[in-house]
Amino acid sequence: MGEDGDDRIAVVVGGALLAYDRIRNITTDVDSARPIRIAPQRFRVADRPGLDEDWLNPRGFPHRPLTLDENECEVMLERGRLKVSAAPVDQVFLMKLESDRTRHQVDFVLAWPATSFQSAEEVLDAFAAAYPPGLPEDEHEYYLRMVEEIIEEAEDLRDNSRAHELGRADGQI
Repeated sequence: MGEDGDDRIAVVVGGALLAYDRIRNITTDVDSARPIRIAPQRFRVADRPGLDEDWLNPRGFPHRPLTLDENECEVMLERGRLKVSAAPVDQVFLMKLESDRTRHQVDFVLAWPATSFQSAEEVLDAFAAAYPPGLPEDEHEYYLRMVEEIIEEAEDLRDNSRAHELGRADGQI
């Protein structure tokens, strides 16, 4: 892949990881939690209409949690010295929380059932371990409530899906 002989590794996070895990339907780029040492234009996919030259990018790197262990990542692709891994959904959830963008609300709700977290407080504890020293005390309640709302929305979505499936099975839909 490169003249220096080093392996090339990407750790997929963000929307691409959620699409890979079938949590989200679509994405237009691939964010990595590692610096990218591969020229994306070398891949045929970069020539496709609608893709930016930086479709493979390191935008996840600044938000990489200290708790992201690459040994826990699922290998998606391994060819020659290229290795592409998928970060655990829990870590991606924390990264999206750390990047604090409101556009992640839908991703949070869709990703929640795929995480191993059991409560909003557990998320904030994991966040503190991932991004020491954690949230400032004056923001703790805000984020706690935000994650509680995400959990409620995810459960409502699950319950509505279940009701829809039951109605279809009974011939009501």
